[in-house]
Amino acid sequence: EEPAVVGVPGVGNFRTEWVPAFEATQLSQVYLVADNDAAGEKLRRRVAELLAPVVGSVLQVRVPEEHNDLDTWRRSFTGDEEAFLDALLQAVTEAQAEYDRGVRP
Repeated sequence: EEPAVVGVPGVGNFRTEWVPAFEATQLSQVYLVADNDAAGEKLRRRVAELLAPVVGSVLQVRVPEEHNDLDTWRRSFTGDEEAFLDALLQAVTEAQAEYDRGVRP
């Protein structure tokens, strides 16, 4: 089963009116990827607060510190889409492990 993906350009652009769509799909987990800066942290907190009541869990997928943002991380693979997807999957696995250990944002 392929995951659903929602791209939100900019910290202030996640709309509260989207929350019912997440609830209607009865998602058990949402994986959230945001930049490693103050705006990204703000987005993480805001989305987690909005979605926590309507989905099973919100897991924080971290961009490696040396890249700071998702696009820089993706571009660091210079066209090797498969390698980037492998790295992203590893980050998702780490987010799941943190969640399972009780580490919460």
